[in-house]
Amino acid sequence: MDLFFISLSLLLFVVACWFLKARNKWLLCLAFIIGFVIAFLCSVYVVSDAFTNEGIDEAVLYHLSVGLEGAGFSDFIDIMVFSVFLLLLSLVYAYCCIKVLSRKRFHGARWGVAGLFLASAAFAVNPGVDDIATVGTFYFSGDVGTDQLPQFYRKGYVRGLKKGVEQPRNLVVIYGESLERTYFDNSLFPGLLPNLKALEDKSLSFTNIRQLPGTGWTIGGMVASQCGVPLVAASGGNGMDGVDSFLPGARCLGDILSEKGYELDFVGGADTGFAGKESFYRTHGFDTVEGLKELGPRTPDAEYRNAWGLHDDTTFKFAKERFDELAEGKRPFALVTLTLGTHHPDGFLSRECKDTSYRQGDNPVLNAVSCTDELIPQFINYISHSKYADDTLIPAYS
Repeated sequence: MDLFFISLSLLLFVVACWFLKARNKWLLCLAFIIGFVIAFLCSVYVVSDAFTNEGIDEAVLYHLSVGLEGAGFSDFIDIMVFSVFLLLLSLVYAYCCIKVLSRKRFHGARWGVAGLFLASAAFAVNPGVDDIATVGTFYFSGDVGTDQLPQFYRKGYVRGLKKGVEQPRNLVVIYGESLERTYFDNSLFPGLLPNLKALEDKSLSFTNIRQLPGTGWTIGGMVASQCGVPLVAASGGNGMDGVDSFLPGARCLGDILSEKGYELDFVGGADTGFAGKESFYRTHGFDTVEGLKELGPRTPDAEYRNAWGLHDDTTFKFAKERFDELAEGKRPFALVTLTLGTHHPDGFLSRECKDTSYRQGDNPVLNAVSCTDELIPQFINYISHSKYADDTLIPAYS
């Protein structure tokens, strides 16, 4: 977090008010509004950074534009309370600015010019303004910039599937929420992911993968991995929950598989309405999209929930059941599932992992990562030891 530039921005506007002269109440009102905007943008930056560690990024703008219905608000109650405090503090700051402005200390044009220059500088160094200008240009224009894209983006890519075997293989896609590659670094986290590392050693694994703008949060990662494009507001669709289509102009994995006769299902523990997940999957050929609202009533313990929805051991139970149902059908299928256990800031430990901890167990996120290291391999092994294993591919994304 850039506390230096936050402090500098606030200080510069106070000094600007010291130099300027208020001629009437309208100028005082204008100064109050400007002071509030400067403080408010600093507050938004601070709160956003608590979620992203990168200030105001494209994920923040996306969720503000599509809404937050279905989010795990209880997981962020402390940040929400802090946000209200910062909002009140912004009002106090703006009031103090007009009190400084109302004291006529300096006269003359040169002081007015200096004041206007300092007020402009307060916006120029404000990290909230800088982030919104940078990310907003990308997000609302849909322009990633060719210098940021790999070569195959600039050259284009082949749409569709080449002719293969007459009996297509099934696909089970596992998304590991926030299960970043850093956790595999044994020098940083020794022994944290032994089971996933063992699976990786005998699997086809892709490394040195670069995260592009518009791909760094859950729905952005899903869109990028299935559609090959970053998620931006202007990419040809609405991309919002409550509308009929989500990036209808994009040709995604679901569209291709649906054309080939696949049955497509999504199983997740969170509300599928959040961030437009259901709209995305429905738009791109999925037959069934199930989350907290659909699966929750079918769980034996209605109290066994976390801030975002079902715990991962419950979600994988439903995913196993759905895999068996789909595998016994006559059509090839793709089953997509998403974990929640490693969701920041603290993660969620499933009951199956009640005795699981990483080292001394004093870091809840690493305990949750260690739990995920048990649950994902269990699910993969369940499929691998079934009679349908030879007909099934299992890509996993983190």
